[in-house]
This record gives sequence, structure tokens and C-alpha cells, in this order.
Amino acid sequence: MEWLNFGNILKCVAIVAGIVIVGSFVVACLFAGKISPWRPKP
Repeated sequence: MEWLNFGNILKCVAIVAGIVIVGSFVVACLFAGKISPWRPKP
């Protein structure tokens, strides 16, 4: 049963990590899309 629990934990971590990565990627794309036309100078 320990292996099953460990596997479930890994699955949960992988799913959460995937959602976070995809979500941050989408937000980054939207953010870059909004800023790109303005081209702010540092």
C-alpha cells in the first residue's frame, strides 16, 4: 500500500506542476501579448 500512496502523491504533484506550468505559460503569453505592442524601454 505504501507504493500505491507514493504513486498517488507523485501523480498529484505531477498534475499540479503541469497545471502551474501551463497556467503560468498562458499568463506569460497574454502578458507578453499586451506589452509587446507598447515595447517599453527600460
